[in-house]
Amino acid sequence: MSNRGSLKRAFTKGFYIQFRKLAKSLLHACKAAVGGHIEKPEFVVLGDKKVAYLVVSKAACSSIKKAMVAGIVDEDIKDNYSIHQNRKVAQLTVRGRFPDAEQCHVFTYVRNPFSRIVSSYINKFEDFEKIRMVGFEYADYLGGYLEMSDSFEAFVEKVCNIPDRLSDRHFMGQYYLIHSLSPRLPDQIEKLEEIERSFPALSEHYGFGDVPHFNRTGGYNYEDYYSSAEMVEMVYRRYRRDVEEFGYQAEYERLRSRFDV
Repeated sequence: MSNRGSLKRAFTKGFYIQFRKLAKSLLHACKAAVGGHIEKPEFVVLGDKKVAYLVVSKAACSSIKKAMVAGIVDEDIKDNYSIHQNRKVAQLTVRGRFPDAEQCHVFTYVRNPFSRIVSSYINKFEDFEKIRMVGFEYADYLGGYLEMSDSFEAFVEKVCNIPDRLSDRHFMGQYYLIHSLSPRLPDQIEKLEEIERSFPALSEHYGFGDVPHFNRTGGYNYEDYYSSAEMVEMVYRRYRRDVEEFGYQAEYERLRSRFDV
């Protein structure tokens, strides 16, 4: 009986996984066919304080969320994974439009797109402990278009072929998210690279905690992931609005100069 029970559970689990993959593929196909979006904008809203954060993934969003809920959440949030599993944070999170948005001060943080796409790759393709725990996040995305075996170069080439409306939030263009997808244009757009200058004023005004840097990736230079000028140009063309509108031209030129003869 135990063997039959185990076989039944394995079959049920396998069927569910395959059904979920099929359902997600059909959803993405429908979105592509009708011109829809795969993602919705995400906000962390503190209604009593009249403040909301438009989440830009891979731009210290976990650290910012933790700082916002300091004093609200009782348990210690030790790491990146915990913040996304916290029930109180989930209760404060809204996807799409939220009530009284015009009465809230909405802020967001953007990041150098050349380092952001590297961070996305490391987090989703090279964090093997996370993959072991939760699986490969893009296994069902666009019918398996992204593969766990993809090199960074292959990942870049594929991402550069995906329009923003079908992009996953971790590599969607930031300008597109802020100016096209979000129902509310932020009142304040800051750069992650300057967070230690800009965030203390937000923290003091709204009673946030300090920004912890538990998700700051160390031990590598993002520029080393770029192996050619062609790859740099590919990313530049993909995220040109991010570079130009948010002031990352100097970072682009410095990275490009690594390949000047």
